[in-house]
Amino acid sequence: MKKIILLIGLLLLVIAFKQLTPQKFSAVTLTPSTIPLGPVIYGDVAKAVFTLTNYTPLPLKITRVATSCGCTKAEAEKDELQAYESTKINVTFDPAVHKDDTDLGDLTRTIYIATDNPNFPDLESTITATVIRKN
Repeated sequence: MKKIILLIGLLLLVIAFKQLTPQKFSAVTLTPSTIPLGPVIYGDVAKAVFTLTNYTPLPLKITRVATSCGCTKAEAEKDELQAYESTKINVTFDPAVHKDDTDLGDLTRTIYIATDNPNFPDLESTITATVIRKN
């Protein structure tokens, strides 16, 4: 009787496992979700690095890298990732780019990454900073 129950349990486990697809265990991530830059002196350029990881069994193309403001620039070190590969997203933040006081105080800027994976087409992370004038 124990053997029959064990066989039935094993059969149910095999059936459940076959119904699982690789998509359920795969992801494309942009980490960390936020990088706090802390105080940034107006006129200085702060830098941050995010990591984009393709945790899927298929290649991934980065189709677009953008930011929410002209004071922030982002660039991927690689435009294409193989399965389970990562790349760095290098970000610079220049609060003086507008040449006025619009980038003073507490700020949040967003980094946008678009990919060709229909399950993970758009990813976002942010940087935060408190921009101050040097006395």
